Amino acid sequence: MAVLTPISVEEARSLAAEYDLGPLDDLSGIPAGSVNSNFTLHLGGQRVFLRVYEEQDGAGAAREAAMLQRLAASGVPTPPPLARRDGGLVSSVRGKPAALFPWRDGVICCQAGVTEAIAERLGRALAQVHLAGAGVPCHPGRFGFEGLCDRLDGVARSGDARFTALEPALRAALVRTHASRDRRLPGGLIHSDLFRDNVLWDANWGIAALLDFESACAGTYVYDH
Repeated sequence: MAVLTPISVEEARSLAAEYDLGPLDDLSGIPAGSVNSNFTLHLGGQRVFLRVYEEQDGAGAAREAAMLQRLAASGVPTPPPLARRDGGLVSSVRGKPAALFPWRDGVICCQAGVTEAIAERLGRALAQVHLAGAGVPCHPGRFGFEGLCDRLDGVARSGDARFTALEPALRAALVRTHASRDRRLPGGLIHSDLFRDNVLWDANWGIAALLDFESACAGTYVYDH
């Protein structure tokens, strides 16, 4: 997917000046992802990852940044956001929240390459996420029952016949699924979006990084599995 919010070299230099990472050497967009705009920056000879949040507001980005700090400090293999000169974790680019992260090299495991050992390593990493979030208030997330109902309301109001015809069936399925949930299942902080392309693996098939915690929220642990 194309970069949704392109930024200029001057804007990247201005952003870099808010960090103690050195001057901007290079800027390039990353044509991947479906929600945010992502970039590679080379600052003072080191490579970093820039995310410009397209859906999260400043409060949401700050909440995610604090969560990532907590997870990384607890041993979860995810890169925490880099701190600005003023100690903050979230910046602003073109009026949108943005954050810098350490770069992590790794590969995505294809479906045919998934083994029992790889699944076990990922399961342990997810358990680390769940343990790190235990006892900490969790955001309800953007895709809970109420949030999805709001989205369906928007579809119904859109007047677009391609989608309004599907809305009643989708709403009925949503209500039915919500009513059938087992409230006794243990839960807490979950990743909520752990597709294969959100896990990077190193040369020895160890986890180099768990990525994209933007949808992390309160939920049942089994959802992550």
